[in-house]
Amino acid sequence: MFVLNPRIIFPCRHLTVRNRPKAPATFRTQVALNGNALTQRGSYVCSVGQHSPSTGECRETGQRSASGGILTFNPAAALSVDSKIGTESEESDRRGRVHGRDVSTITNTTLPHALLKNPHEGLRPPLADYASCSLVSGDCLYYHYGCDGEDDRGWGCGYRTVQTMCSWLRSGPPPSLRAVQQLLVTIGDKPASFPGSRGWIGTCEAAMVLDQLYDVACRIVHVRSGGAELEGAARELHQHFLTHASPVMMGGDRDNSSKCVLGVCTGEQGSYLLIMDPHYYGPAPDKESLQRQGWVSWKRVQSLDQCSFYNLCLPQTKK
Repeated sequence: MFVLNPRIIFPCRHLTVRNRPKAPATFRTQVALNGNALTQRGSYVCSVGQHSPSTGECRETGQRSASGGILTFNPAAALSVDSKIGTESEESDRRGRVHGRDVSTITNTTLPHALLKNPHEGLRPPLADYASCSLVSGDCLYYHYGCDGEDDRGWGCGYRTVQTMCSWLRSGPPPSLRAVQQLLVTIGDKPASFPGSRGWIGTCEAAMVLDQLYDVACRIVHVRSGGAELEGAARELHQHFLTHASPVMMGGDRDNSSKCVLGVCTGEQGSYLLIMDPHYYGPAPDKESLQRQGWVSWKRVQSLDQCSFYNLCLPQTKK
């Protein structure tokens, strides 16, 4: 994982960065590795030319030097490592229609439907004898496919996760899907044709949106495929919820559906993630139905795709 402008920690190893782009330009930022496997400083370039549209990978390029390294970032052609978010089949999208309405809902004047608040409440820990269990603190709303009347099935899950993160940060209405798209155009990340399209967004775009709208820096953790790396990410999440307590966006390449992570629980048998799935489409749901049908549930880390990499967008908020 490494760290990138705009105040974003970006995949490959561990680095640290400040500054954020406000307009299209190429930024050259001194970076320093502190990952366990890489002890020297190195030069890395991530531009659209090194981004694989089929895998979403950002390749390391350039030669390492002992004295220092340069990270080049062009926000006019910014990458989205989890670029295929939202390509699930319609059959997966319609895993069940949930009916009813929970009393703990909020009606937003900009939205035609009631929004469920804290749908994870009342869900029991997945382990009876867990060693540690860390959860989001504060209120968030459940944004999902079609919750504002726009049928965004197949492409909008990343936007819905961003809206949930925004609802945790502020009590006011979050940006609409089109407003998110327009913002990304304004800062030079997307072309002028992006607003109104069905273009996907991932963790990098989520970090840009939170930074621009709320002045909240984000840390992006890249998790390579494999159970050991995923368990390591669980430790990162424990620290995040203890320190910042904010919802986390998760996305990958083979497993390219956006997820909102609200907690992590670890025991001798491994770790579980508390995942709120934005792919529900149907009438305003209630908590019990969402939990029973698996839209909000604990998922064992080992049940995730072991051949997929994952990126985690962690808002660096004060608890």
